[in-house]
Amino acid sequence: MSEKLLGDFLPARFIVFVLVGAAGIVLNLAELWLLYRVVHLSFVAAQSIAAAVVMIVNFFLNNVFTYRDLRLRGWRIWAGLISFCMACSVGALINVVLATFSLERGLPWYLAALIGLTIGAVWNYSVTSVLTWRKLRRRRKAGAVDDLVVEPVARDKELS
Repeated sequence: MSEKLLGDFLPARFIVFVLVGAAGIVLNLAELWLLYRVVHLSFVAAQSIAAAVVMIVNFFLNNVFTYRDLRLRGWRIWAGLISFCMACSVGALINVVLATFSLERGLPWYLAALIGLTIGAVWNYSVTSVLTWRKLRRRRKAGAVDDLVVEPVARDKELS
């Protein structure tokens, strides 16, 4: 339905990716608060740990919700996780460097974190949609469906 309302301007997959990302931002900020403000780790260490945890959580959420039609299962989920983490590691580095730079310039820790998260998220969406799940789409379109372990999109069916 959102595809019809928003057309090509804002695809439904992107909206779901943003919702998963929003959950990741909340998780990241909660982890950062705990590690930086309560446990008193350095900002860089706390932001790095939070970014790594959110990266893993977001992969699994995106696999279930955003890319449900290309859902990875079995051992392929681990290959997908590795691919996703490798692609997102640059986004995580951008996130930490930008957040640290912003903090050192006097911004509050939560605003610095949001700046890093935002730029990192744009990178992550761009790269993972091409590297992690697009490869699967290309192989699927080319007829190599047998090589994939995907779960088809569930359709509403009446149970007898």
